[in-house]
Amino acid sequence: YGGMSFSPDGNYLYYTSSGKGNVNGSLFQVPVLGGTAKKVIDGIWGKVSFSPDGKQISYFSYVDDEDRLMIANADGTEQRVIAVRKGNESFVSGLQGPAWSPDGKTIATTIGTIVPQSMSVATVAISTVEIIQFSAPKFSFTCDVTWLADGKSVLIHARETDTQVKSLWQISYPSGEAKQITNDLITRFS
Repeated sequence: YGGMSFSPDGNYLYYTSSGKGNVNGSLFQVPVLGGTAKKVIDGIWGKVSFSPDGKQISYFSYVDDEDRLMIANADGTEQRVIAVRKGNESFVSGLQGPAWSPDGKTIATTIGTIVPQSMSVATVAISTVEIIQFSAPKFSFTCDVTWLADGKSVLIHARETDTQVKSLWQISYPSGEAKQITNDLITRFS
């Protein structure tokens, strides 16, 4: 189990579950106050991010050597690919998900290369589906991209080199100015 997210109304917990030998898992929805889990989508990697109105989700999928940034309705219908990276280029360096901006127009994601492992933060505008890198490639590992409520920066859990401990960084949007906030964040944040 992994990739957990609460629905914007706080009534449901969404989580990803994958089996042995299955790179992509399935997304499930379970009522917070108890009840039966319901499968929403197959072929998901990491956690989902909700649009501000709670009607859509964004998530990652991996198919045929392609990292795919996807959008679907919150009930799993109308899935569509909005951006693809393949070969040595990736979206994901950990079990994470994209982050929908507070205005609902943009999705923040990590992007990078596998060899050498170098990660940065980018956005994908929903209207144009263009990937725009806005932080310099400076991290060896990134995960847990989260927008701040004002839409002027994102937080990420990252490390600059493989020998460093992961810490929390704030990256201004759209300037890409990165500021380390902590020196020793080992657990993920929400």
